[in-house]
Amino acid sequence: MNKKIIILILVVFCVGLIVVSSASAVSASKQTISIKNGMNNLLSGYSETALNGKLQLSVDSNLRAHISISNYKKLISLKVKCYFLSRTTNFNAYGRPSYSSYQIDRRQFPNGYTTIVSSKNVTKTSKGYNYGHDFSYAMTGAFSNPGVIYALELEFEDQPDLTISKISKKGTKHVVTVKNIGDANAKANKMGIFVGKKRIKTVSVSALKPGQSKNVNVKLPSKYSKNTKTFKLDYNNKIDEVYKDNNSKKAR
Repeated sequence: MNKKIIILILVVFCVGLIVVSSASAVSASKQTISIKNGMNNLLSGYSETALNGKLQLSVDSNLRAHISISNYKKLISLKVKCYFLSRTTNFNAYGRPSYSSYQIDRRQFPNGYTTIVSSKNVTKTSKGYNYGHDFSYAMTGAFSNPGVIYALELEFEDQPDLTISKISKKGTKHVVTVKNIGDANAKANKMGIFVGKKRIKTVSVSALKPGQSKNVNVKLPSKYSKNTKTFKLDYNNKIDEVYKDNNSKKAR
């Protein structure tokens, strides 16, 4: 085989690999949550909420923690940022321990450590994703020092989220305002219009970028003019969205 042809085949193959890998890469956004209670990590159990109440962090006095996220974006990584403490025991004149003091050692794991997020712990509902995980934040090895959690660094997958902002009626037409309120592109989809469980019409909705909205004109048979209709985006579930419970809206 001619060398030029072989080189051309290799070039095309490599370009194909690059395109496939870039297309399959998951874009993500990070959110950092500062822990308000500081040293209370060490002294006693407590709990905190964040992300408008969708995240719950609880800590017990045995340096065990539980994090749960409900009805939110898809979590793909979690970094628990800790400072670990060195303990010094002080002795009295009789050689007996009097008290222990703690000093934050910022040199040990200053950037925290990553907790592996298993897909088994992430569940999907129409209202978003749920996640739950238990972890220990004490040092492991020959000795165990108490730690202080000072931040959580969460990474969520970027996903589209289609919703119907409003439906207005102009003569025999319905004007449906569709918006992508997610943080990733929403591909073209089908909007189904239903009377009860009967689908009376299907309309194409073009692709939408994050934050983009558009009006879709829908003309329906006059015999349904007095019926309440349900307009449902992506009615056949072809798009992987954050939420599915905001895809439909009713109108006369």
